[in-house]
Amino acid sequence: MMDQDAQFTISHQNFHQGFTALKNFNYRIMMSFKQFKKCSKKNQNDEILCFFRPCLIKIESSEFICFALNETNFIISTNYHISLTTLCGKQVSTIQVQQSRSYSHLSVPRHCQVHSQNFVIREIQTPSSTRQGSPSVNTILSMDQTSVII
Repeated sequence: MMDQDAQFTISHQNFHQGFTALKNFNYRIMMSFKQFKKCSKKNQNDEILCFFRPCLIKIESSEFICFALNETNFIISTNYHISLTTLCGKQVSTIQVQQSRSYSHLSVPRHCQVHSQNFVIREIQTPSSTRQGSPSVNTILSMDQTSVII
């Protein structure tokens, strides 16, 4: 049985910016076309299955941008100050993200989850022996098609 929050429909594809946006009743996610092409398509119902740790953006946060580079690294952009609550095992902490017209890098270890008024990143179930590290936010100095400098 699949969680309802993990089921999405394709809301639009923006070829110019290279993203596919998916949404459900509660969240929207952004995926690059490259990530979307790695998903498996089932022939019977045209359902698509993705093994992907997304940034679940709350529907009401239309101006907020967040997308996964991989399962632990995310790019976020916000036009206002936000507070992130992180949970790693039993350790709860808060990270402040300053208002920025550019992008920030968010690192979230597999065993951690992040919540804010705009989005949720859920933890990945991992063996306790691999649970180390804590989330962090870094300003991105520059980006191009092959690299991100923080």
